[in-house]
Amino acid sequence: MASPAITLPYPAKFLVPHRSPMLFVRQILERAQNNGLVDAIVPNTGIFYNKNLGTILPELYIEIMAQATAAINGWDALHKSEEPAPGFIVGIDQIQFDAHARPGETVWIEVVKKLEFGQITILEVKMRTDSKTIIQGAIKVWENKK
Repeated sequence: MASPAITLPYPAKFLVPHRSPMLFVRQILERAQNNGLVDAIVPNTGIFYNKNLGTILPELYIEIMAQATAAINGWDALHKSEEPAPGFIVGIDQIQFDAHARPGETVWIEVVKKLEFGQITILEVKMRTDSKTIIQGAIKVWENKK
């Protein structure tokens, strides 16, 4: 499948290594300087969905936040005609759960790069719906930058 034109919004599946059923982010919507905006659909099946309660496990929110940061990294690499640097979450800090998203609901993930030091990047991330903040905090990412 050919990649679409390099304009926003841009499908996340061309920017991150994840594939269904572990691909949760849908598209990157905005990118400017140190800020980015990505959206995702909260799944109603899979390992992060508690079928008995009809709720989402909180670990999903961290995964979605990580995928949003990976999508932004992929977007930046695409614009430089480079491969995205592989990366991993090495820490989360000051995480605040404010509410839960409903299965099938669209969430928006706002990402702000706060600090880059060698191969470590610290990002402030906030996930929200139309009406409420779901989770916010800082993610520390290690990237294998060449």
